[in-house]
Amino acid sequence: MSIRRHVSIHLTPYAPGVERAAMHDRARWISHWSKAPAWVMQDLCERLQVGADKLTARPGPEGTDDIEILGPSAAAPGAAAVCLALVNYGLDLAEISGALAGLAQGRRAAA
Repeated sequence: MSIRRHVSIHLTPYAPGVERAAMHDRARWISHWSKAPAWVMQDLCERLQVGADKLTARPGPEGTDDIEILGPSAAAPGAAAVCLALVNYGLDLAEISGALAGLAQGRRAAA
């Protein structure tokens, strides 16, 4: 039995394609219903135009349940890694880290 849940992701100004979009612009928000963590992370990698092996996840700002997705950005050349996206809810840190590790090892997500 699959778990039905909503995953919400907010792209930061460092994410490609939304550098100049307002914070509330719909282009900055990604929503998925009832998708496996690997599928969601695969979609995020494609939107960020970066491989899963280049992304890491860590707890977000203190006082929130957000999870930061860090990686390289053309908008911040020379920076080791910047926050490209925030997972607001729907996935936890272990699910995200596991999905990124699986994708980095070449396992594609099932649709």
